[in-house]
Amino acid sequence: MVPTKAVKTTQAPIDEPGKLGNGVTVKVSGIESVKGVAHGPGEIAGPALRVSITVNNDTAKPVSMGLALANLYYGREKSPARELSGPGAKALTASIRAGDSATGAYVFSVPTSERKHIAVEFSYTTRAPVIVFSGSA
Repeated sequence: MVPTKAVKTTQAPIDEPGKLGNGVTVKVSGIESVKGVAHGPGEIAGPALRVSITVNNDTAKPVSMGLALANLYYGREKSPARELSGPGAKALTASIRAGDSATGAYVFSVPTSERKHIAVEFSYTTRAPVIVFSGSA
């Protein structure tokens, strides 16, 4: 078995775009307070944040978003937020054409009292860095 190379993590303020060093940039393009809707197993409805993430492909080839993953952590302890089905959750498109951009929306259960410190983590491939946006909602 061949060990894999550790993926680099990059940091960015929540209100600024993050560069992944390969012609792809990512930004948190919106954060909205919503009442989370539970449809799937383990989901619990309640206070939530809908986070919009926009990916820009400034490369010469299409970029696959088939492995795109978003996570949210909240509070000083960086507790992991549970992802919810809605309202308004929308995965990124499967692929982003060269020179184009796409936006996905992810809903996370986050107590209203814990929104001063949040971190939104995004990755789309094992070959590019994971980016973590930090700030408040």
